[in-house]
Amino acid sequence: MSPSKQKIAAALERFSSPVRWIWPRLPEALIGICALGVIAFSCLTYSTTLARRASELFSSNKYLALIDGFLNPFRSRHLLLKSGLPIYDLKISRQEYAKVEQVVEQNMKRGWMDDDAKIWSNAQFIYNGEQYNVQVRVRGALPPHWAHPKKSWRIKFGKARIEQDGKIIEEPIYFQGKRQINLVIPSDKRYALASFLNSLLDNYRLVTLQDGFVILRINGIVQGIFYEVEHFDKPLLAAQNRPETTVFGQNGRAMHFEQYTKYGTSAASDAKYDLGSLQRQVDPEGDLGLRAMEVLNEHALNPTPENFRRARAVLDWEKYLRFRCITTLCNTNHVRFGSDNLKLYFDQSRGLLEPIPWDILLVKLPKEPGTIDFWNNHGPDELQKATLLDPMLRLQRNKMLWEWVGDGGDSLMAKYNAIHQRIRPYVWADVLNTPIQGHKMDIIKKELDYNVRRVYTVLKMSSANLVYKLEADDRAALELATLNFSGIKLRNIQLTDSSLFEGHYRLYEDADYNGKLDGNDPLIAETRAQNWQINFDFNQYIFPELKYRGDIIDGRYWEFFDTMAGRRRYFLTGKLAPEKRHPLDWKAPKIEVAAINAVTGSEIPSALVNTDAAVPDNSTSITVIDASDPWDLEAPELTLEEFLRRHPQFAASQEHPGAAEISGKVTISGTVIIPKSVPLILRPGADITMKPRANVLSYGGLISIGTPDQRISIHGDGSQTAEGGEVWGTFSVVRAPQRVVLEYTDIQHGGQAQINGILFTGGFAVYETDLDMEHCRIMNMMSEDGVNLKNGRIFMKNCLISGTDSDAIDLDFCTGEVLDSHFSNTGGDGVDFSGSYVTVSGCRFENIGDKGTSVGENSHPILINNLYIGCNIGVSCKDLSSPKIAFCTFIGNKLAIEAKRKKPFFGGGAGQFINCVFADNGALVQEDYFSKNQVTVRHSLVDATTNWPTCQTAEMRFIAPEQNNYLLEPNKLASNGFEVSLPEWASLNHNGHTPRLPGIFTNPVSLLNGH
Repeated sequence: MSPSKQKIAAALERFSSPVRWIWPRLPEALIGICALGVIAFSCLTYSTTLARRASELFSSNKYLALIDGFLNPFRSRHLLLKSGLPIYDLKISRQEYAKVEQVVEQNMKRGWMDDDAKIWSNAQFIYNGEQYNVQVRVRGALPPHWAHPKKSWRIKFGKARIEQDGKIIEEPIYFQGKRQINLVIPSDKRYALASFLNSLLDNYRLVTLQDGFVILRINGIVQGIFYEVEHFDKPLLAAQNRPETTVFGQNGRAMHFEQYTKYGTSAASDAKYDLGSLQRQVDPEGDLGLRAMEVLNEHALNPTPENFRRARAVLDWEKYLRFRCITTLCNTNHVRFGSDNLKLYFDQSRGLLEPIPWDILLVKLPKEPGTIDFWNNHGPDELQKATLLDPMLRLQRNKMLWEWVGDGGDSLMAKYNAIHQRIRPYVWADVLNTPIQGHKMDIIKKELDYNVRRVYTVLKMSSANLVYKLEADDRAALELATLNFSGIKLRNIQLTDSSLFEGHYRLYEDADYNGKLDGNDPLIAETRAQNWQINFDFNQYIFPELKYRGDIIDGRYWEFFDTMAGRRRYFLTGKLAPEKRHPLDWKAPKIEVAAINAVTGSEIPSALVNTDAAVPDNSTSITVIDASDPWDLEAPELTLEEFLRRHPQFAASQEHPGAAEISGKVTISGTVIIPKSVPLILRPGADITMKPRANVLSYGGLISIGTPDQRISIHGDGSQTAEGGEVWGTFSVVRAPQRVVLEYTDIQHGGQAQINGILFTGGFAVYETDLDMEHCRIMNMMSEDGVNLKNGRIFMKNCLISGTDSDAIDLDFCTGEVLDSHFSNTGGDGVDFSGSYVTVSGCRFENIGDKGTSVGENSHPILINNLYIGCNIGVSCKDLSSPKIAFCTFIGNKLAIEAKRKKPFFGGGAGQFINCVFADNGALVQEDYFSKNQVTVRHSLVDATTNWPTCQTAEMRFIAPEQNNYLLEPNKLASNGFEVSLPEWASLNHNGHTPRLPGIFTNPVSLLNGH
């Protein structure tokens, strides 16, 4: 061995010398160490502190909890015996216990057990060294109470023989002041829930049962933790200083249990509402309270308002509502009227019935809709239904709930959690039960916590709408809607308009809710405007409406009272809008609403509705509408006869059966709506005077055919020309069954209007209908569009549109032709296209304030042989539009061609200009960034230097400009070799041959001043 290895061996020998004696007996040593470890760990399992911590390790999952229950060594009887809970001992002989087992076996097959089937067995009860002779039996109707090793028990304490005055007498034995007690498996009372509810309602002086949690041993064998609750008996009432009278249950006869049998019940459905079906506890022979119960039964059988009033008279109503607050929080219908689980105590000193909390179960509330009143079976009883349908009683119930959950439910859940935490380790360690009781108890806690927070969320919601609708210059409707479950309390409405509000104002309530101010509507307030403000103070509740319905929610069928908006309408009268104003120009007042949540009392701020931001939930959204425009949805459906009765200035047409006609001089005021089935005929020479704000809207079509000698005229009454005068509105056609025809018809001084929700920007407007116009004159229109055609085909020829405040004609999503017409002296465009494919030919655009032809929103018209003279802009190409222009002449315009993107969601504009003439224009072309190089000009004649290929620069010579003739002199360009290009889309045959010169090849007509 090398020296280095010898040194290592020597070191190891020295190091191991103290323990070298163990190696020969190593296996025995390891066994001993393990045994010591097991003993030590076994001792640790007796630590209640460690056991409590162990009980919470694996509770989040049902299957982990099951495994933990089987394998966790800390789950033992020792934890129960060291819990600090009272430990009761029962000593039952084998023969007496056999009676219990025999009863259980006999009732297992039918699946339920009534009181008549339960047999008492003799036993001894021991607590704190005291021994009592008792009788015991199983309790509960259904198998979970008695079909398993751990059973629910009723214990009745016996009598003691005592000597008194030399006589031996028997006196009842009371255990802690109780004659009978029930030891119930905790899962039946939802573990901590029953004890929590009793402690909660005890604060409101309801009769509550003394209860607690105990450990039970039978013949020395630990049975586990039990919920102890005293039985319904006279000591229960005496302990609470209440008269020892009757406690009623219902439907206690055997027929109640038939529902659990194979074939179900055969009894009458309303048998439970008969006095003979009552179960009387505490004082079985007494008849006190029977007449009060008869009143409740009568309401259940015949639910009328009068019977409900009588039912409330025999109930301690506040205590009843407190009890119903509990069933709402727990979302249970297990204690409905008619059930043996609803216990009613009759206090003979007050003559009132009051509920005793008993057997209240817990069901998780659905998360929608916005209500807290759900039933997963049977629906509400008639008392519950009548209570919830009465808004003030529902408010009273909801305010009681808010007392409990107003802090978000924190204090309420803290009380519950104190009981939950105290008993949970012992429920977990309940060795005779399935090993997931702790997990189930946690689920109950989570569901109660969810219900409490859900009720808080629903009650605190504070949302309402106010819609202010201006119906006339001196009348407005204020429509308030509460959108929350709790409702609102309206305190004040303030309206401000520094330019308008003055004088006296009245407020009426729409009592019959017919939407009209009439004699049925009471005056509820009057005031005078001060500092341009109108103030009305209120003290009114607005509650939601309820609608009872059923639906499947999260896979489960529920019935519930759905929350529907509650509405209140008022009418405000006084000066609310200027007497003379543009029909589409209205400045809304500033409106503030002072309101609170009817339940919580929280202030509800006002928020004006706009399109940029959503209105927050907890606010009153304010919407203002100018509803003074005509709105009559019945008028389009009238027959001819009904229409003529409304409007006698019209007559039935003899030439066109079924049509209405106007002939001669007629004056129209207000709005006339012509039905769908009634065409309108204007006879030659008809002269129609439109009063200010007057409108005609025809759903049945329009034929207006005059003659050169008998033109048809539609005009104002002359007041529009005076200072501050008003124009009439619109003469319009919508969705007519046949094309509209106008010939030799003149329209003047029109404006615009909204009728039946349709905006008419044209003094003459045709929507979703084809239009033919010939030899018509549209003059001095004060509307946005002199003529507006939407979604139709146009044929227009030899027409004049002049003197309009804005556009002459607006063609939206149209096809067709505009020929040989004259557009002049407009404030806006001559022809305005949107989404259209129209040919414009032989037209004169003269002194146009904006664009001679505005081509926008993906329009693709063809413009041929048109004269643009003195316009701000000749042709504008916008927003993905690409017009094709040929043989047009541009003279004296500030800008001849424009190309741009106007609306961001479109692109730039483009255009083809071929064989055109440009003279004396301020600028030829302007293109924005999005339209750069998208305009092409070819084979055209220009009076300025350009870089346009195939174009020539030349001095312009027109035939007779002083006579509005802007044709180029013939043969002017022949010596320069200029050639006209003829694109396929501009195929022409003029006078038998193709035009040989650029620019207009016929002089567009001038119709102004009679030319």
